[in-house]
Amino acid sequence: MKLPRKIAIGFQEGICPLRCNKCLAFGRGISQQKEVCKMPMDKVKQLIYEIAQMEKVPIIQPCIYAEPFANPDLREIINYCNEQSIAMSIITNGILMDDQWIEFLINNTNPQYTISFSLDALTQTTYEKVRGKYMLGQIESQIIKLIEGRGDDGPRVTVNFTVEEDNDGETVGFIEKWKNKVDGVRATVGVDMHRQIPMKYRKCDTNKNIKNQKCLYLDETMVIDGNGHVRSCTFDAFGDTDFGSVFDMGILGIWNSEKMMRYRKIQEQGNLTQSNFCSGCEAGTSAMKHSKITEKYVINEGDYAIYYNIKDKYNLPLR
Repeated sequence: MKLPRKIAIGFQEGICPLRCNKCLAFGRGISQQKEVCKMPMDKVKQLIYEIAQMEKVPIIQPCIYAEPFANPDLREIINYCNEQSIAMSIITNGILMDDQWIEFLINNTNPQYTISFSLDALTQTTYEKVRGKYMLGQIESQIIKLIEGRGDDGPRVTVNFTVEEDNDGETVGFIEKWKNKVDGVRATVGVDMHRQIPMKYRKCDTNKNIKNQKCLYLDETMVIDGNGHVRSCTFDAFGDTDFGSVFDMGILGIWNSEKMMRYRKIQEQGNLTQSNFCSGCEAGTSAMKHSKITEKYVINEGDYAIYYNIKDKYNLPLR
């Protein structure tokens, strides 16, 4: 039976303090309104328990398009995941990361957790262009505080940089600044609102090259919305694809369903129709495809992404 490597669950969706230009849910040019959707705690625990029974337990990502620390249930969710011995990968903008949260994460997470901060800037001026009028330096200070306070038993801490026109001149400087301060630093070329690589960054006819390639997002990461319905991937910001509800069919029932298996096969063979949501999508080029190991780092690379990881803290599969 096929198992997902990671499961992203929209425990609470539609709430984020930022309106980043590149965001497929809240960004500039988005005509749809992202509705607030919150999964009841009994359903949350039902899914977590079901995941814990799997032969190889996937990592849980506790959001899709939302700020996870805006969810008032997040502490309870983390505690229940700990009870069930499930690790989490928490991607945050860091804006709500106060000292109480730092203390909680230090005391209630372990090295199997990853707390990943999306910063996208080296300077305050650039940060305000790409993310908003919050204080980059304050978020950076909280990251260092988490690193210094976690000891050997705390979470893995990483930072992210999504490359776009307003910040691309800071990419190298960002990597150099952080790659020896945190456990991982990732830089990825962001796709546009059509989920394609912007012309400025294209290395070739990207879409032609990926037409007959397996999309690792579709193949490895399961995405469950707040109402229990399953989307094709995290790039489907509004749930245009729907493979059914996990509350009706079970998590692995959908993941291994005829409908989803057929969808993956059609995508891999390059036989998607023009009207299919995944047709023409180039987001899969940011997935990590191979790893190399140096004396200090595990370096994962995709067509338009690179991820430096401190080797001693690395806890993910090699590519």
